[in-house]
Amino acid sequence: MSRAKQKSSAVPRSRERERVASGRVRVVGKKQTDAVSPASNGRPSGWMQVKLRDIADVVMGQAPPGSKCNKLKRGTPFVKAGEFREERPIIREWTTNPLRMAEQTDVLICVVGATCGKLNLGIKAAIGRSVAAIRPCIPELQRIIYLQLIPRVSDLRSTSTGSAQGVLQREQLLDLDFSLPPLAEQSRILARLDKLSARSRRAGAAIDAVPQLLAHARQSLLAAAFRGDLTKDWRKCAGLPKWKEKTIQDFCVESFYGPRFAQSDYCQDGIPTIRTTDFTDSGDIELDRAPRVKVPKAKRGKFLLQAGDLLVTRTGSIGKMAVFRGGSDALPSAYLIRFRFSDAVTPDFVFYCLSSPRWQGLMGLSTTAVTQPNINAEAIKRLPFPIPHKDEQAEINRRLKRAFTRLAAVSAAHASAVAEIDRLDQSLLARAFTGQLVPQNPKDEPAAKLLARIAATRANAAAHNEKVKK
Repeated sequence: MSRAKQKSSAVPRSRERERVASGRVRVVGKKQTDAVSPASNGRPSGWMQVKLRDIADVVMGQAPPGSKCNKLKRGTPFVKAGEFREERPIIREWTTNPLRMAEQTDVLICVVGATCGKLNLGIKAAIGRSVAAIRPCIPELQRIIYLQLIPRVSDLRSTSTGSAQGVLQREQLLDLDFSLPPLAEQSRILARLDKLSARSRRAGAAIDAVPQLLAHARQSLLAAAFRGDLTKDWRKCAGLPKWKEKTIQDFCVESFYGPRFAQSDYCQDGIPTIRTTDFTDSGDIELDRAPRVKVPKAKRGKFLLQAGDLLVTRTGSIGKMAVFRGGSDALPSAYLIRFRFSDAVTPDFVFYCLSSPRWQGLMGLSTTAVTQPNINAEAIKRLPFPIPHKDEQAEINRRLKRAFTRLAAVSAAHASAVAEIDRLDQSLLARAFTGQLVPQNPKDEPAAKLLARIAATRANAAAHNEKVKK
């Protein structure tokens, strides 16, 4: 809904001017309330604590009929929550019947569903029902509002109401509290934040590259290990023979598809049934959250896992693997294949080999695969497989485990660094809007005067609209 369509009633102008000038009133549409108090909580002199309704309006989106929407660039750009990106929405759809419009100087906020509270800066476009446009009374307030909303996204999402999806209501938004610095200080705050944010983005970009580098390092280590390069010098010093090339079925004693259970078989005191979600990235298994089932004693010998069994996912997260270490009874779920091997190989050696780039490709699981792989026990058993001496297998396992432990430590440090940057960004915003980021200038025009001008402009607009209606 455009500003021209918003309804409000006029306050007698002479009385309004007198009270606005004295700072004793704020005018918001039809309402006039008590004076906005000077900001408290240690904020500097000249600041004000306001509600969003004092400095902006909220336009709730409305979806045009589906027959009026297209992807042929006909009409007005049309934005829904799905088009939100890091800073501004992308355009993927247009409408020939725009019902509610956003402006370039608005702040857009998702108001329906799981993305409630997500923010973007505005673009000139029609907006659907999942989006609201917060329209500042003056364009200079756009980023002041946007930046103060960023730390509140989670809170806004948790307080959304009204349906199973969650909805943010217009009145909820209008009632949000904001700090209003003097206009000149706002400019200084934004300039300082821009400079500091540029540094933060550069650091973030460097940190964002770490997971890909770690994944590449892991794959490089695995590739070297199963080309024979990782232990080439060690093998020569140990006087061990060259590797033998066989197939997995040459040393696979048994394969078994996990059993299915009826809903009535699940119970609290049963045997854990392992799912892919119980696998760790390092190939171990965590049983803490595994569901439990009743298994007749007659079937336990067939179903139960043994230490050293390799589990491979055949549905869902296809190809994900783990090694069962023993220590308690457990069985595989229906979406897993269990492999049991002879003592010609160690289970960890098989796990690492099947995780390496060559064997991921042989199973159709490489990053360049274009078709859905079909993993089954017989296909896996037909795969070629290198068989080093058992001592070299143990050395490869040891070197890979040590290297991956170090990579895991780097990954944990990366996660801490990401969290630290997020905390730093939040801290900067907190300091910015409590008056601690830039120095104050006593010559700045107080925010109260800005607020009075906004109120006067709104009152005049309301009077004009009332006159037009008559």
